[in-house]
Amino acid sequence: MSVIRGNAAEIAHVIGESWTIKGVDAGEGSGDVVSLAQSAAKQLGTIVAITGKTDVITDGRTTYLIRNGHPILTKVTGTGCLLTSVLGAFVAVEKDLLLAGASALVSYGVAAEVAAAGKGAEGPGQFQIEFLNQLARITADDVRRYGAIDRV
Repeated sequence: MSVIRGNAAEIAHVIGESWTIKGVDAGEGSGDVVSLAQSAAKQLGTIVAITGKTDVITDGRTTYLIRNGHPILTKVTGTGCLLTSVLGAFVAVEKDLLLAGASALVSYGVAAEVAAAGKGAEGPGQFQIEFLNQLARITADDVRRYGAIDRV
């Protein structure tokens, strides 16, 4: 596998660690998500992305935190599955898998923010449509302007 993406509970389960789950999608809980991601990446020998309020992506040595996105994403079914597909598309065209994954997470989050600030503010149904529109329209300039990514 080139990149594995999941919420903290899913990634913990994959590597046999326990995770205290809180919330419908198990995105919240107790524990150090950065350490979990790094441990999983080292154990599995691949890039690991843990998505939630703050996304974490790592190869086990270099780690990025992405603070883009919008809470309304949790109100729309399938956004995690769509994110996995977007990650796959980025990985298909960029040899640096960590760069590809981080770029996908930032782009996805920025598109969600732009959608929610516009027509998507009307509710989850309208957001879903506008989010897809923004994913199709997002540019490198948008990502540079609005991207919130830190190396830790």
